[in-house]
Amino acid sequence: IYSELKQDGEVQSFDSANLWKHINGADHQYLAYDCKSLTVARFVDQEGNDAVSVEIYEMPDDACGFGVYASMKPESGPFAQYGVEGYLSGNMLNFYKDRFYVQIQDYAEDAVAAKRLPGIATTMSGNIQGSNSLPIQLDRFPNDSAFEHFGYTWDGVMGLKGLGDAFTAELDINGVATKWHFFPSKTGQVLNMVEKAAKRFGGEPFHRSSEGNLLVAEGEMKYKGKMVVLEGKESSLLVTGTGLTDQLKELALKFIK
Repeated sequence: IYSELKQDGEVQSFDSANLWKHINGADHQYLAYDCKSLTVARFVDQEGNDAVSVEIYEMPDDACGFGVYASMKPESGPFAQYGVEGYLSGNMLNFYKDRFYVQIQDYAEDAVAAKRLPGIATTMSGNIQGSNSLPIQLDRFPNDSAFEHFGYTWDGVMGLKGLGDAFTAELDINGVATKWHFFPSKTGQVLNMVEKAAKRFGGEPFHRSSEGNLLVAEGEMKYKGKMVVLEGKESSLLVTGTGLTDQLKELALKFIK
């Protein structure tokens, strides 16, 4: 991975069942995205000193690869195109490509690491097969709106087990912070699960209406606040933090089918 380094010892491999042996106490961060395996390699310099360690986490698909990366990265950059995207933080460089999330740690001082890590990341990214683009589902969020902090939830939206495969983003609507959960494949399931959860907390049935081919349901869940569910023929949307507004409706109609 770098001309002045050589591998130290054997490559280590872990699966979801024994991931904790390498990152005890932090494995849940990766299992939350259905991590399948972890590959670890260490490298030394020409004098035999510890130089670099590499961890490659393999997820089931590019959505989960993006999800775990988005959950780890800082809110603001600078970001660079290592793989799809990556960032340098002190003596670490993290990036993701397709279903792989990669962490590279350099044991040298930050100034030395800042020079060495980009080359290592570029080489590794070139060796990883797969898509070099963000998940195509993110294209459904209107790019003429101020959506930010994009992410992905494999399971457990709002703590509800079984409610997942959701691409997320945040949006300020007239000074109100809202969170959008886009479900590209759970038509007919989102409203049912959310309503059942609301009823368990003593909530009222959601008010339903229609907008063209969309079913629109507005309600409130104890401890979670106001929310709106929009269900189309092919996809669904859950917006938390607000009731139904004209701006929300206009945006939703742009990408829910």
